Amino acid sequence: MATTLPVVFNDAAWADDLDHSTEPARAVADAARRRLERDGVSTSELRPCRQDGPLALPRCAKLYLPPPAGQWGLVVRLAVVDDKPVFTTVAFGVRHPTAAHRPSVYTIAHERVRGS
Repeated sequence: MATTLPVVFNDAAWADDLDHSTEPARAVADAARRRLERDGVSTSELRPCRQDGPLALPRCAKLYLPPPAGQWGLVVRLAVVDDKPVFTTVAFGVRHPTAAHRPSVYTIAHERVRGS
């Protein structure tokens, strides 16, 4: 049975991610944010992130944008806010970039989680 939880956006990280995004990516991100802030996220939409290894993302999950298997991804992390479970955003970006110099959303998320 799927559960829906609220999504809390990290505005500073979100702004940074959108500053490094293309116009099509920003359009997808804006639509996803409106939907997630309005409706929350169903656990049926989430996919597990690696919990170990070089890009470990503990307590994190990912959404493919646009669903079901879009080019971009959003990494969220399970948290407790005001004694209620929520997902907080960690990173938005390209899931598997073709340019060698461009980090994936998973690399960006790993750096942010590691630094927190």
